[in-house]
Amino acid sequence: DSNKQKCKMRMNEFIERRCCNNNVNLFCIFCFEKNITVRGDIEDAMITTINNGLPFIEKDKYLRRTQLDLKNILFEL
Repeated sequence: DSNKQKCKMRMNEFIERRCCNNNVNLFCIFCFEKNITVRGDIEDAMITTINNGLPFIEKDKYLRRTQLDLKNILFEL
C-alpha cells in the first residue's frame, strides 16, 4: 500500500506541472531513478511533452484538434 500511495503522490506532482501522459511520466521517473538523465524527472517530462507536441492536459487535446480542423478548412478554400 505504501508503494501505491508513493506512486500516487508522485503522479500528482506531475499533474500539478501539467504533464498528464502517464507513459511519459513513468519513463522519465525510470530514467531519473537509474541516473540516465541529468535533469529532474518532472523537468524531463515537461521537456518531452513540449518537444513532441503532446497535450499537457486533456483540454489541450481538444484545442489541438480544433486548430488542425481550422487549418484543414483554410486549405480547402
